[in-house]
Amino acid sequence: MSLRGLISPIISQHRTSKVARDRLRRKVEAARRGNGEPHRLVAFLRIDDPYSVLLAEALAEIVGLYDVVLDVELVDAEPPDFYPAPGQLAALARADARPIARRFGLNFAENPVDPTPEAVNAALAQIVAAEAPRRLEVFRQAAQALWRGGSTRASHEPAVAAALAAGNSRLQSLGHYLSGMIFYGNEWYWGVDRLDHLERRLIDLGASRTGAKTPRFDRAEKPAPGLAAGGLLTIFFSLRSPYSYIGFERALALAGRYGVPVDIRPVLPMLMRGLKVPPAKSRYILMDATREAEALGIPFGRIVDPLGKGVERTYALIEFARDQGKLLPYLASVLRAAWAEGIELAADRGLRKAVERVGLDWRAAKPLVASNAWRRWAEENQALLAANGLWGVPSFVYGEVKVWGQDRLWRIEEAMSENAR
Repeated sequence: MSLRGLISPIISQHRTSKVARDRLRRKVEAARRGNGEPHRLVAFLRIDDPYSVLLAEALAEIVGLYDVVLDVELVDAEPPDFYPAPGQLAALARADARPIARRFGLNFAENPVDPTPEAVNAALAQIVAAEAPRRLEVFRQAAQALWRGGSTRASHEPAVAAALAAGNSRLQSLGHYLSGMIFYGNEWYWGVDRLDHLERRLIDLGASRTGAKTPRFDRAEKPAPGLAAGGLLTIFFSLRSPYSYIGFERALALAGRYGVPVDIRPVLPMLMRGLKVPPAKSRYILMDATREAEALGIPFGRIVDPLGKGVERTYALIEFARDQGKLLPYLASVLRAAWAEGIELAADRGLRKAVERVGLDWRAAKPLVASNAWRRWAEENQALLAANGLWGVPSFVYGEVKVWGQDRLWRIEEAMSENAR
């Protein structure tokens, strides 16, 4: 084992420690109380981002349910380094918005119309002109009209540019990059998908106005018993993605409940394809994945980054594991090794442990770890991912339903349930 393999799990376990997080939360809360400050939420909203529009609708309820003060900051598009396929992300967000709105009882255009830059600027001018206490309500009204194709008089007020610059600067200074975000007490919460984490925190702090103990935007799953659904579930994942680790076994369990076979499609991590992952994005993903794993009861936090040799050696054994009928246990083993057990897959000792515990023969596997034959199918999988209008991992395809992220497995289950009727 290398020095990195020894030290990395210790560092990562500290960074993902619930004890450390709760200690920081208590410190933040003590400072808030000491300064006589309210529970202040800062929402960073982009009016041409469907996720921001949905979040604004949800926040209208949150400010009534909890003893909070809300600041609304306007931001514009993320820098290109943060998302390699902004056009695909925009298309996915439009397709994603209606199912999310339906699931949580929120308002979004039935047939959304892509906003023009002129209409966006005019809508922003309305919002900027509103007094701070009314900014959320004006944002909601302007956004709903905008996405329904409502005509708005063109405006080019300098105040719009100033408001966007201020919002972007505050977002960056607090350490984030993405619209549709809430900042509260030194932590970030993305869109409607993370409001349950925020609500539970506010409930624990006694900030609920109603005394409710269950979040309004609770995502807790109640798995259906499942029936034979037919079809095929395609899973695109990367060994280096913590969300892939969190979503992998959840997806397999879902497919098992409905008797649906799976097609496993590993792809290379972004950094190994020459793309950038800025530090702010890496920090947020680790924090968010930690919180998600904890909520789902999934072990997480003792990490040895498999980037490079760890990924290459692991992928080199995928066909071997498939031939032995052990592909799914093998993938579950290496994902757990990298993200929960602090096992260094770039070293023989670590990879051997991940291989042997699922009943594979290390002596037969070891000569294969230097093979590069896997690069061909990794490229084919990446091309297939793009052909489905997707780019990130994990992604899931079931029939006509194509989703990005383990957050959207409920949409896959909806499709399987419908198919089983």
